[in-house]
Amino acid sequence: MDERTYETLVLGTRLFIDLWSVKGFVPVNCEHPEDVRTVWSRLVEDRVAFILVEEGWFERLPHPVKQRIHHMGRPVWVPFPDMKLRED
Repeated sequence: MDERTYETLVLGTRLFIDLWSVKGFVPVNCEHPEDVRTVWSRLVEDRVAFILVEEGWFERLPHPVKQRIHHMGRPVWVPFPDMKLRED
């Protein structure tokens, strides 16, 4: 039997990806949404099942990229609330 291993990638600010990588998710260095095209080939590899992403980061993606993501079946993009430090 051929067992495939799937990955979950994480995109967003440094704090966000560092925290999720502690849980074993694979960090992808792309601090700015407009640079997503530079890592696109990594994001759509066959072994990638999920991409965790900061909600605000995802919202700032270029419109054509977001349209492409919405029409893709895989990987599944999962937005999480932004990781912002509170200043009190």
